[in-house]
Parts: sequence; C-alpha cells; structure tokens
Amino acid sequence: MQSKNTQHTLDNPPKQLRAAVSGGSITGLVTALRLAKKGYQVDLYEKRREYNRNIQWGARQSLIDVLSKIDESLAKVFLKTVATEIPRGSREVAEQSSLHKNGVYKNKERPKPKQGNPNAEELSGSEMLKRKTVCAMKAQDFEKFLNNYIVTFNTLKKALASSIKIIPEGDNGLIRIFKEKRPDLTHDKQTDTWQIAGQDPYDLIVIAEGANTDTKHKVGIKTHPASRMLNQIAGMVQRDRHGIMIKHLHTEKDNNTGEEEYLLSGLISADNKPSQSWIVGDVSKEFMHKLAREQNEREKVKLIRNEFKRVASRCMLNSEQNIEDAGFEGAVNTKDIFVLELQAHISNKAVSGKNLVLAGDAVGNGHWSVGGGMQIAAIAHSGRIDALADAIKHGDNLTEALKSYNDGVLEDTEAWLLEGIKDFYIGLPKTVVIDSYKKVLSEFKNNNSTNIPERLKEEVRSELAPDRFFQ
Repeated sequence: MQSKNTQHTLDNPPKQLRAAVSGGSITGLVTALRLAKKGYQVDLYEKRREYNRNIQWGARQSLIDVLSKIDESLAKVFLKTVATEIPRGSREVAEQSSLHKNGVYKNKERPKPKQGNPNAEELSGSEMLKRKTVCAMKAQDFEKFLNNYIVTFNTLKKALASSIKIIPEGDNGLIRIFKEKRPDLTHDKQTDTWQIAGQDPYDLIVIAEGANTDTKHKVGIKTHPASRMLNQIAGMVQRDRHGIMIKHLHTEKDNNTGEEEYLLSGLISADNKPSQSWIVGDVSKEFMHKLAREQNEREKVKLIRNEFKRVASRCMLNSEQNIEDAGFEGAVNTKDIFVLELQAHISNKAVSGKNLVLAGDAVGNGHWSVGGGMQIAAIAHSGRIDALADAIKHGDNLTEALKSYNDGVLEDTEAWLLEGIKDFYIGLPKTVVIDSYKKVLSEFKNNNSTNIPERLKEEVRSELAPDRFFQ
C-alpha cells in the first residue's frame, strides 16, 4: 500500500477504484457521493427519467451531518433551499376507544435544525432512531437537489483536473449518471465477483433499488416478510399545514361483532411555498371488501378517492368537501390515488460475492411511522458503506470488511423493524409485541426459514388470550 503522503501526477495517477450504484433515490445519491468522496469513480444507474414523487419526509440532525461530511456547503444550501423547520411541531391524536378511553391529543415542539457537523460520529440505526426529527422536506426536491449537486460536482472536478498537474492522494472521483437504465449484472464464478455487462470491472457494486427490487433475487439474496400486511392509501393534498407532523389513530367498530379496528394515518407538511400536505394511512377491512366486490373500474376509482378524502379529513381536521375543493393527487405527480400494501421485510443477507452489497430498503423495510426508511439508508447504511470503501481502498481483509458491513446494515434495519412493529399490530400490548418480535428476529438470524409473521403470532398468542389476537 502506498504512503498517504505520496503525490501522483496526471502522467502517474493513483489506481482508480470503481463503484456502481443501482438506484438513484436518496440512498443511491448519498452513497454515490460518499464513494466519490473516497476517490471512487462511480456509475449511478436510475430507472426513472425524472424525480416526481409527492412524498414528504421528516429528517433528523444526523442527516444534515452526513451531507456536511460530503461537503459543508452542500449541507448549508440544503438547509436554505430544501429543508424547512417544523414550527407547528408534531401532533399525536387518538379517538376515544377501548384502547384510549379519553382519547389522546398531544403536541410537541420540534428542535430547529443546525448547521451540519462534518466530524459528527457515524450512527447506527438504533442510535439514529433515538434522535428527534428537526426538519421536513419534499422527496422530489431533495432528490433533484442532490442530482443537481452531482452534475455541478462533476463539472468542477473536470475543470480542476485540466488545470492542475498534481493530484492529491484520495482525490474525489467522478460520478456518471445513467438515467432510465438498470445494470445488467453478470457473475464471474472464478473470482466470485459481480460485474455489469459492457462496463470495466467494479471494485464495489451497491444495490439501492428499494424494497421491491428483483435484483437481489438475481444475486442470490432472499427477502422475507417480517410483519402482517396492511392496506393503505396515500396522496398529496393541495392544502398546507405550515410545517407540522401529525399521527392520527382512528377507530372503526364492527356493528355485528363490536370488534374495534384501529387505523393509523400520518401527515407531513413542510413549511415552504407552495406548500402541500403528504398523507398516508390505513384503510379498513370493510373498505377493502367493498373495493373487491366492485366490478366497475370507474366506480373503483371513485371509492378509492372517497376513502382518501376520509383519511385526509381526519388527519387535517378538515371536511371532505374542503379536501375535494383543494385538490389532491397520488404518490407520483399527475397520477391518481391508489391502494398500496405495507408489510415489513428483511433480507437473509446483505452481501453477495466479494463486491456486491445491498443498502437502504433493499436490505429491509419497517413502518413509516418511526421515520426509518430514507434515514436508515442515508445515515446508518451510508456510514457503513464509507467504512467498507475505506477497507477496499486500503487493502484490508475483504472477508472481514464484508462481514462487518453485512452484520451492521442488517442490525440497522432490524432496529427500524423493532421500533415500528407496534404500529403493524395496534391494539395489542406494545411490550408483548416488541419482546416477542425480538425473540422471533433472533430465531430468524439462526434459521432463515423461520416464518416471522406466523412465529410472532404464536409468541403473542402464548402471552395473551386467543380472542385478544388478530386474524
């Protein structure tokens, strides 16, 4: 290994490490930037032509610190142009029910975001989840912001390379972006490495394609359900709430059985202009039965839109007519509302071969209620990728480095699962669900054939009377 004080000229450059990142949302964008910061030449593949999701996110201070590690000016501009404070705080509302006899109404102030700290410690998933949310943002604004930064980053890098003769050790690499493209992966059995057809060999490939990616199956990684399935509905209302986060628990009672069904919904409204409100929430069994019975597609669309108005009106403390008058659309610009499925997942491993790893939701996903997804990836997983990139760069023991990465990102994702599992099973005692879940996840680590949802059912049933459990 060469000395860190070694200088390279343009005629004698350092060995260029190469990395590919598949998936260009926040996970992929942050990963690409952190790898380039380490001196890797990065190819970023993104299947979408444009960033057009209406989702809004809350974020912790540690996300700003990660951006500051990439570039302090990047974090500063992020705070000025993308992130907004949450001046109205966070609100928790629950209707009267057998779970909450007197209902619940809590309002908490949210701390203001600070300038990023490039020297902040890298956080694990469990450590990150303990931090408070300090700002909110629109997903597509954040994605466009990082994408545009990469374009500028590349332009400045090329200009610098042509104007100097000395290249410092560890100089930033370039990032090439391939839009509307997913890499064609091939496996070299002799070296046990994955490569991309038509490209020179990569030292590291990161799959950051999201929870529903098929790529991990191609590389021999299995995804396992880790909770029961919830049916939800989501969309954006063209009416602001001026910087607030809301969780609302609605209760519906079956007139025949008297059974209560708990439906959780959430709202995030960043404090920028024009401001909209992003809403996602559970839908009832009765609604799903009604939707299944409806044969006419136009009537199905009406049912879905009307259900979204009900969910939105509860979260926004507004009338359904006002929601209709304000206007709303689905999770993607110009698209209508649709019903989606939410289920926790976990992969049996996060590494394949000697150079391919998973990151973000590709490793697994939990409930949105605890603010896990984007931040588990951009904060916890990206820090572990940073460490792995260092190990490859310095010629450290690759087997140990990959094992450390694998164990670390799975641990981060499991922390998200544990934090949010209670919201997949509202109505059951939280401590019973969480303690049972810890036991089942431990079993899964030792035996990947474990059916997590069924084992959880068995464990909780052993603690509760059978009639207290869900179907």
